[in-house]
Amino acid sequence: MNYNCFQEMYDKAEKSLYYKAGYDDESEVKNKALSERLLFTQSNLRVLAGQDTMGRLYFVSCPHKRDYALPTMRMDQDNYITACPGMFYQTNITLLLGKMTYSLTDSEGRCYQAANIHSTTEYLDYYLPCTRTDYEDISVQVVSIAPVLEEGAHAALAPLPLPGPSGCLYSMTVRNTGKKPFTGNVALSLHNCFMEPYELAGKAVEERTFEMEHVRTDKGLLMLYGEDGAAAVHMEGGHWDKNYVSVRSIEVDPGEEVTITARVAAAERKDEINEALCILYMHDALEWINITSNFWRSRIGRLQTEVDGCGEILEKQRDIVIRSVLDNFNCLQADREGRLCVHWQGAPSHNIGRFWGIDFEPTSISVMYFLPELGRMLLDYITARNEPRYSVYPDHSAPILCAPLIAARKYAEFTGDLKWFRQCPGLWERLVEIYRKLISFKAADSNLISSHFSSDGLVMNRYDNGTNVKIWYAIDGFAQLCALLEEDIAVEAAEFADKLKSDIQDLLEAEGPFGRQIKGGINGRKEDFYLNGDLYYYDGEDSASCMAPVYGIYGFDYEPWVNYHRFARSLFASNYNPEMDTLRWFPYGGANDGTAYVSQLGGSVTREEQRASLKNLLNRSVDFTGSVYWWPLGENFVRRISRCSQGQGFLVWQYLQQWIGLQADMTSRRIRIAPGGLPRNISWENGRIGNFVFDFYYEENERGTHIRLLNKGAVEWTVETGLRKYGTGAGAVIWQESRCLKPYGSIEADFAALQEGAQDAAADIDIERTECEAFCQNADHALDHIGYHMPLCETQESPVIVMQYVLYTKRVMEDVRITAEGPSGWRFREKAAGMWDDSQEVADIQLQADLGTCQPWKRHVIPFWVKLNQDEEYREVWFQRHPLALWRQEDEDVLYVQSERKKEEESLTVTLTWREGDERLEEKKEIPVRYCLKQEMDILVKKILGGRNVCD
Repeated sequence: MNYNCFQEMYDKAEKSLYYKAGYDDESEVKNKALSERLLFTQSNLRVLAGQDTMGRLYFVSCPHKRDYALPTMRMDQDNYITACPGMFYQTNITLLLGKMTYSLTDSEGRCYQAANIHSTTEYLDYYLPCTRTDYEDISVQVVSIAPVLEEGAHAALAPLPLPGPSGCLYSMTVRNTGKKPFTGNVALSLHNCFMEPYELAGKAVEERTFEMEHVRTDKGLLMLYGEDGAAAVHMEGGHWDKNYVSVRSIEVDPGEEVTITARVAAAERKDEINEALCILYMHDALEWINITSNFWRSRIGRLQTEVDGCGEILEKQRDIVIRSVLDNFNCLQADREGRLCVHWQGAPSHNIGRFWGIDFEPTSISVMYFLPELGRMLLDYITARNEPRYSVYPDHSAPILCAPLIAARKYAEFTGDLKWFRQCPGLWERLVEIYRKLISFKAADSNLISSHFSSDGLVMNRYDNGTNVKIWYAIDGFAQLCALLEEDIAVEAAEFADKLKSDIQDLLEAEGPFGRQIKGGINGRKEDFYLNGDLYYYDGEDSASCMAPVYGIYGFDYEPWVNYHRFARSLFASNYNPEMDTLRWFPYGGANDGTAYVSQLGGSVTREEQRASLKNLLNRSVDFTGSVYWWPLGENFVRRISRCSQGQGFLVWQYLQQWIGLQADMTSRRIRIAPGGLPRNISWENGRIGNFVFDFYYEENERGTHIRLLNKGAVEWTVETGLRKYGTGAGAVIWQESRCLKPYGSIEADFAALQEGAQDAAADIDIERTECEAFCQNADHALDHIGYHMPLCETQESPVIVMQYVLYTKRVMEDVRITAEGPSGWRFREKAAGMWDDSQEVADIQLQADLGTCQPWKRHVIPFWVKLNQDEEYREVWFQRHPLALWRQEDEDVLYVQSERKKEEESLTVTLTWREGDERLEEKKEIPVRYCLKQEMDILVKKILGGRNVCD
């Protein structure tokens, strides 16, 4: 399908009904990091470009060829280069922060900007940023595209048309909707502004930029270059002045459209610019769009899902899954030979060109679902970068170490390309070496594998559940590869994986509030590095535990796994934030984690849990572009840190395998169909799982299930279908007799509904009622604070923190009010639940919160801002206990505050009042506030939870 004009493209292109943005000129003021600004991004595996809602080509970036090992765990801010525990490699980037923009001036002197307050910016065909603005007599459409190559062109990664040229096109189409010819001038302006390689947290990106020292113009081409990179811009028919403005004339007849295009090249060196321009000149903007749209159409297909009452959230889910695939593709940038140069953590990340190893597995696999040919490039990259250059810990990060084994497993599964493991020099030997290294970290009395870090955070306990589930999947896959390649260690690796699986289930589970559950981890021998071994926890950045049934270690009906995720949605988990209904990063606190919204959805099994978790993800971690973000602060402040490539990758994987219910393994030629999400009707035309291309139709109702699958390839498959009981979500399935799917053939089957009692389905439980009984015990009601480490107001420099109290009652309470008063100088303000309302002053001596009527067995959360004194370290404010924590903690309730000097003990007094009949009742709770110097606070924090060896 080709578009004949830009108006036709806008009218006919696939567009999300939900993910689009209005004009926003505040983002670059409020959001200091480039990665947090409201940008629509696009890539061709060579350059990454971003367009804002003002119609500006905000930036274009290109990686340099050579990366380098970072000083992992060296975080002294006096150093020029710092790196947290999960940061292993970095590539310098040429990033033109040009904020390039078009403007129009008509023959009568009236000015038209590329966008105004009525503009809309969205993705066309899911990948193409477009800003549309309608004026009285003209409409303006601005697009930016980094194109893929044409069919038949010489491509380094053929048969993929990738990587594309080292540049992009920035086009404005003017359509005359009036009755008179439109004449005037078009001006293109930009800044000579390039980013430094290392951003500084809390500093606006503009404060970390420089100008290229050399500027030249020649035949309408503007060249900016120097030792740190090069860029060039050529607007058709334009001429540059000394202020970086290029002007040309324009004439548009009524009913016609004219497109003005600037070709933009970015490179490491000036002598690479001309090659990119030569490729970009081969086609006009619309032709490049047709080429690129047809490519992505052929890879993504057309996917629709339905179920009564959930149509909107399922459409949004599909949109964010497709967005996640494209966002994760944007994380990859290669050189002209197709060698991967950089793997961004979100594109752009908050450290440009930096590689976090923990993101590789989910990012690469989500992309390989649709572009399996990239597997070779990805394996070549990760096998040399899955360890830091140096660490004092041999088991520095086992989850990152095992990533090449998982990538190898999925590449073989998606492609059946086993020859590559023999043909690629050193690849198989490196995979064996990784396996040997992993098993050397086993415990003395079990096959559990130790690790110190997951990524930037420690793994909480030495033998962590998520870490070991991931390693089981890696070693189990490695054993299968060994068997396929007839390697002698196949049996050894399989036996190790089997023993590891049983050890995970035998040693990492315990009784919990909802029944037997996964505990989080164990320590084995004592070491100050880890958190206390009796603590029950769920790491907010643990994306592996929720994937356990997808990995295949056990089913979605495995009770300890189900209960573990219910624990993670409750106050029994000390890092659960009820205000945002998600986990903070660490058991003691930290940021709200975008990955935790994904793990909550992945760990939901009943239809009600799935519906609630999907709504939670959509409302609280997805921005106007359809991207999931790392550290959302509130429903109104989602874009924090960067796009969450780790969470997005697992979201794609879990969605395709569980919710759509498709698995295809090219090594065994087996397909499994078993949808386990909300949709009851699925249609995926020209769908793709690796090299398997198909049409898939699924319909489920109370009478039974209908399935039709059309094979669009030359491979013969064995197809297995798993049925669930009607009305259930994820859980046990009954596998039916397998069928043969011939090359280019189809199968169509009807299955009667499973009879009542044919399988057990997990039942919904009342988490809040269980909490209430534990919270109140024998009392009618209870009010208490939650959490250990108080979160700070990250968007301000002032000493402001957030506190949360929770009220539970077993009966209706009328006219409920909460007041709070603190030490001398402290100020308070009520916080809007789920919102980041940081703009108002925190100035009240006393907090006053009116809760009205409180219903029984429900969680009533009271969040509020607290402003401390200037001599108090707002980053270090700790309660000694959390009311429902499942471990042995101190009985005394104390609030510790780090201070610059020793001060006398004071108190925080919280008062609960309510009305019973004509009488007003009151309860007071006074908590000692004790001030500590830094050295004392370090000791107290270890006493509260144990080790805290983490970058937070």
